[in-house]
Amino acid sequence: MKKISDNKEIQKVFDLFEEINRIPRESKNEEKIINYLIDYSKNNGWNYQKDKTGNLLVTINNNSKNFVCLQSHVDMVCVKSAGSSHDFSKDPIELVESEGFLVSKNGTTIGADNGIGVVLSLVLAENKEIPNLELLFTVDEETGLTGAKDLELNLKSKTLINLDSDKDGAFFIGCAGAIDCKATCDLSFFEKQEKGFKLSVTDLPGGTLAQAFMRITGLMQYN
Repeated sequence: MKKISDNKEIQKVFDLFEEINRIPRESKNEEKIINYLIDYSKNNGWNYQKDKTGNLLVTINNNSKNFVCLQSHVDMVCVKSAGSSHDFSKDPIELVESEGFLVSKNGTTIGADNGIGVVLSLVLAENKEIPNLELLFTVDEETGLTGAKDLELNLKSKTLINLDSDKDGAFFIGCAGAIDCKATCDLSFFEKQEKGFKLSVTDLPGGTLAQAFMRITGLMQYN
């Protein structure tokens, strides 16, 4: 990543973000990114534990009694433009700068949700002036919050900060949660002469709501 900021910590955030984007991390395929985080923890002398679901808890002890947990999820929304040959199961996300923004070279989402939270956790953990931290990395957030739901790790922290917000300076103090459900109903058909209508939704950006429209209309491929 070329130099973006004179602040070393800010520059490292972008450098690490580019680095983890070389690692495929679609939902339910997070083993490689978790292994990367384990190696990163080993290199820094941090303790870590992993549960059977795949969640990872890293502990950084800087000789303070009170812990704070920084939580982020490691999987990403995998959406690509129609005609893109990108394979999210094996291809890296290549980033380029366009008009002051980082975008994908291959017409894909770039994984800022929640890759930016992951790298912010790592950079903050390396700051020796910050007291005890726990870094909680959960899996499979995008397709059911499975990691958070099946978490089997014992946190020391009494305070947890979720780094999955999309607004600067905004803090979430509660969440209604989520649930997966399937609904079925009986259908009956009859013949009737009516005029037909065609509905199309175009030019939507990547994201959860956009995914729903894109999958229905076939405007983009969804993995």
